[in-house]
Amino acid sequence: MTVKSKTIDVVIYTRPSCQRTQSARILLNDARRRFPIEIREYDVTLDVTLEIAYGIDTPVILIDGIERFRREVNEHELNIILQTVQMKRRQLRRRERET
Repeated sequence: MTVKSKTIDVVIYTRPSCQRTQSARILLNDARRRFPIEIREYDVTLDVTLEIAYGIDTPVILIDGIERFRREVNEHELNIILQTVQMKRRQLRRRERET
């Protein structure tokens, strides 16, 4: 596996007027100050496939393509996941330089 970017990809699936989504945005924006994350947001009501997949279970947060949270986001768990992803990426980059 090649690590091309230091940026951690975060996708958040949302619904308009969702209070849980607003709380998740605050946590993600705060995490952005500590971790190199790029946040992309998608409104599930604008895509039938997403609405079928996630319904009212928003927010749904994917980190590097893996679903990590659905409905509730725990700040402590978010920080641990981001720290772990960042650490693994550093290890992979180090191994790539050694080979």
